[in-house]
Amino acid sequence: MLYCNVHPGKSVGEFTIGDPLSRGLRFAKDNVKDIPSIELKYNEKEPLDLDITLDLSKNGIRLHYEPCTQKLRVVEVYNLRAMRLSYDEQLFSAPDMAATFEVIYNRFGPTHPGKYDTRSQCYELHYPGITFTFPIPTKYVNKYSSGRDMPLKFPDDSTPQVSRMLVYFGVKGRATLPPPVPTDFYFEPVSAVITEGVRFKQRNVFVGFGMTPQDLLSELGEPERVFEKHNDKMRIHSGQQAAAFPDYFFNYFDLGVDVLFNGTTHTVIKIVLHTNFPSHHDFYRYSKCNFSLFKPDAEYDPEPMVEEDAHEGEGREQPQGQGRDEPTGSAARPPQTNAAAASVEMSEELVIIEDAAPVVASVEKSAAAAAGLQGSGAVDERLLVCTSDTKFQEVERVLGRAGSPVVHKVAAHQNPFGPTCYFGYKGVIFEVMEDQHIASVCLFKV
Repeated sequence: MLYCNVHPGKSVGEFTIGDPLSRGLRFAKDNVKDIPSIELKYNEKEPLDLDITLDLSKNGIRLHYEPCTQKLRVVEVYNLRAMRLSYDEQLFSAPDMAATFEVIYNRFGPTHPGKYDTRSQCYELHYPGITFTFPIPTKYVNKYSSGRDMPLKFPDDSTPQVSRMLVYFGVKGRATLPPPVPTDFYFEPVSAVITEGVRFKQRNVFVGFGMTPQDLLSELGEPERVFEKHNDKMRIHSGQQAAAFPDYFFNYFDLGVDVLFNGTTHTVIKIVLHTNFPSHHDFYRYSKCNFSLFKPDAEYDPEPMVEEDAHEGEGREQPQGQGRDEPTGSAARPPQTNAAAASVEMSEELVIIEDAAPVVASVEKSAAAAAGLQGSGAVDERLLVCTSDTKFQEVERVLGRAGSPVVHKVAAHQNPFGPTCYFGYKGVIFEVMEDQHIASVCLFKV
């Protein structure tokens, strides 16, 4: 059983407002004894329209993640008796202890009178960063509908019990995400320029083609895994022979980035950026990379690949083989927890906090604000191709209609989400899902 200390506006136990989705999944996976089941819910057709939710049904907790940043926005506890909850180290709810109005008022202290919700017939008691909901019996509705009286006790001497608790940052009705911590590089803005490389803007670090492993280690630090491409299943389309020294990836899962080195020259030849959409088979393997992609200059000719070239490009390109072809080792992150994989479904739920203001993701959409990459100066905003939230139709409007794609499809028991398509242009290949969102972008030198 989970024991959670509640910090209004900040956290419920290990679930902290502003934490990335991958961290919540990892905690649930590492504590499977206390968290035996997880349901992942999202909007299958438009994944950026509704919150992504993790429902820990056995624990009575539902975690709401803002879909663009994939950061925790609201912690909802809908079964307080399924765990032990405390505030200021004082227990206020447990399987053998009801969280009544009197208990909450005594533990959390005085506050302004709450509000009666006529739709749900519940009384909502607000404190900064936390809200408690109390069902009101129909026969007592008139007594509390004005909001002037607090239901400490009903006329029959009974007291209402909490049916739901919400913890959030900001004000009830306008929940938002907390400001980013300067030392936390999750969802760091990344400026990527076709044929040139990428710049991590928060730490002002550039990763470009031709860099050595030593260069990359000094800029980004040690990768979470190094993977050698011993088995390139797409090489047959390129007409190339197997290399004497296999190429190898530096996998930065928490950055949503892979960097591929040539096995002979030991220099960077490809950079892969991942978007971590829930409907992709690599979901949860990577965190979301907050990238904006630009053309190198106004004279750039995208040269969409025709069918033959697309096969050749995909043979060079297969960047995600590291997530599918290798046996899962102790250092490899699994794409999903088993419980989450078994219960992925579309969520049509409304956002928990009614009338909540939409959260504006901290994605840098303007190229004018993007720092120039190495030796290229400032990037013109008119050169913007897409961001990590852009659909592929918008890419085609900028770069022109793509040629025939290479389709990647595996058995349904390995990937229940359907095939993805690879579309190639000069210096860049887009992996596109069935809903037209971009799963990954691979940059390479031409």
